[in-house]
Amino acid sequence: MSRKAILNQNYEIGPLIIAGAINEIKIQDFRNDVTPGEINFPIFSFPGQRIKKSPELSPIHQKLIFDQISNYFNHSGNVFNITCKVVRGYKEFSATVSHEREYVHFEIQLELFNLDGELQKLCSSTAYYKVTSMDAKEKFSEQLYQKAKNPKL
Repeated sequence: MSRKAILNQNYEIGPLIIAGAINEIKIQDFRNDVTPGEINFPIFSFPGQRIKKSPELSPIHQKLIFDQISNYFNHSGNVFNITCKVVRGYKEFSATVSHEREYVHFEIQLELFNLDGELQKLCSSTAYYKVTSMDAKEKFSEQLYQKAKNPKL
């Protein structure tokens, strides 16, 4: 499958619809390995080389998360305050003798509270993509990372 095909494919199993409306979404980053800046792929790689980076949540990343959560609700009925906890999120590059690998992983927990502050629902979501090629690209890795946050991209 080509890189473009991976980015254009919606991998969600089926539509998720939660009965309710959103009052507020708070995004909290619980990762303890966050580092500023982007992952830098080497110009020349060697077998066994591995680079892993957990980038900060940029405004673009936060918008993707917000939009994806909003898409899950039918916007009628009970009103919720939502806390989105980022549990894990990283980009990884590795190399073998025959190929380079790009891997992204993003995992969240959603807590839905009624307006009285009582927990009503707890959900989790994990997305990951792995691509092997002869020449890994940082730009494509970022596109995969964004797709892990919002599979409908």
